[in-house]
Amino acid sequence: MPIHSETWNAVSSLLQTAYGEVGWKLTVTSEGIESEEQFREFLEHNELELAWDELAELGAPHGRTSFWLLLARAAEEMELPEKAAEASRRALLAA
Repeated sequence: MPIHSETWNAVSSLLQTAYGEVGWKLTVTSEGIESEEQFREFLEHNELELAWDELAELGAPHGRTSFWLLLARAAEEMELPEKAAEASRRALLAA
């Protein structure tokens, strides 16, 4: 198994877990449904940074500390220090 597959699997798992924390809170609107579908499509196609962006937007109004910490870990796995720092900052604000 290539090393990228391990990273993709780890990031995908973190993003899915984070989604599980906020997905049920999403308002059923056409915009909310479209964003959720976009997140899932990005995830399925290993467009993990785009999935991260979509999830951060989806979860912004509902994200608790644990949600943002999961996103921070996912960003670290993807070697995206700016996004990891932003998610960590939001985790502190949500506490």
